[in-house]
Amino acid sequence: MFIANIYIYIYICATLNAQSFENYVDSMMNSTEGIAMYEEMMVEMPPHIDSLDWVEYIDTYMWFYYGHEFYELFYPEIYQTAVDSLNPGMCYNGTFQESSLSDDHVKGFKLYAGLAPNDEYCVFDHSKLMNLPLPENSTPDDPLFPFNLNPFDNENTTQFPGYKSFSSVELFLEGSGPDELTGLINSNPPSGNRSIRLNRGDFGFSGFGMSVTMERSFIVEEENSLFTIGFSFIGSHREVDTFDFVFLLDNYRPSFTIVLLDENDLVINQRCFSMHHNESDFEFVFQGGQFGSFIFRDWALIKEDLSNHIDEKVTLRIVSSHAPFNTKRDMGYGYLSDI
Repeated sequence: MFIANIYIYIYICATLNAQSFENYVDSMMNSTEGIAMYEEMMVEMPPHIDSLDWVEYIDTYMWFYYGHEFYELFYPEIYQTAVDSLNPGMCYNGTFQESSLSDDHVKGFKLYAGLAPNDEYCVFDHSKLMNLPLPENSTPDDPLFPFNLNPFDNENTTQFPGYKSFSSVELFLEGSGPDELTGLINSNPPSGNRSIRLNRGDFGFSGFGMSVTMERSFIVEEENSLFTIGFSFIGSHREVDTFDFVFLLDNYRPSFTIVLLDENDLVINQRCFSMHHNESDFEFVFQGGQFGSFIFRDWALIKEDLSNHIDEKVTLRIVSSHAPFNTKRDMGYGYLSDI
C-alpha cells in the first residue's frame, strides 16, 4: 500500500507539473477557492473606486496570485538567488555593454513583473509582489508573446486580464537623449553609459500597481568591495495641487526601491524613493494635460561599502513600481546604470 501511494503521488505531481501556466491559472480562478476569493474581494471594494474598475482589478490580482503560485509549486528555483559561476563579480554587465536590443533578457540579471499590494510601500519581496518571471509573463519553455529590450518593439498585449498591457524592461543605448515622455531627465546617466528602464511611462502603461523587479547575485571581492549604482526616477500624479501635496494619498504613490541583501537574505541596506517617505527626494513639475503633474529624481549615484561581506554572496534587487491600484493609475518608472 505504501509503494502504491508513492506511485500515485508521483503520478499526480507529474500530471500537475505538465500542466501549462494558462491552464493552471484558469482552473484555480474557477475553482471553489478562486470563486470564494473573488466574492470576498468584491465585498471589500473601496468606496471611491468604480465597480467595473474593481472587477478588472480582481481579475488581474487573481491572475498574478495564481500565476505566482504556479511557479512556487513547479519552478521554485525561479525565485532562488544564485551566483553565476561564469560571471560572479559585482560589476558584470553593469553598464549593459554585454546586452543588445534584440535580447529577451538583461545578461547577468533576473527579471520579474509583479503586482504590488495596495497596503505596502517600497516592497521588494517576491511573494508580496506576486512576481512572475520575464520575458514578460512567460512560462519557462513557452513564452506567451515575443519580447526584447528594444523600447520600440514591444506593443501592448490583449491576451491577459487587467489593463491589457504589461510593464517593460528596455535598453537605452548611448546618446538616447531626454526621457521621451517628460523630457525632465536624460535617458542616459552623466557618464554617458547605457541604461535600463524599468517600467514603461506612456499612455499604454500598466495600471493596478504593476511593478518590475531586476536582480543580480554576486560575490564581493576584496579588491572591489565598494558597490555603486546610478539611477533616476519619474512618477506622475494627476490630482496634485501645485502648492499642496495633500492630494498625494500615501498608498497611491509610485516608488523605486534599491536593496542589498546578504547571503541569508537579510537587508544590508535599503533605499526607497517614494513621496510617502520623503517629498524632499523629488523635484515637482506641473505640466497639465493627461498626466497633470510629475515628481522626479534626477540621476544620482548610490555607494555602499561591502567590505564586511568579502567572499560572501550579496544580492542586488531593484523594484520600480507604479502606484498601487487607484482609478488614476499613476505611473512610476526608473532608469539605472553604472552598477
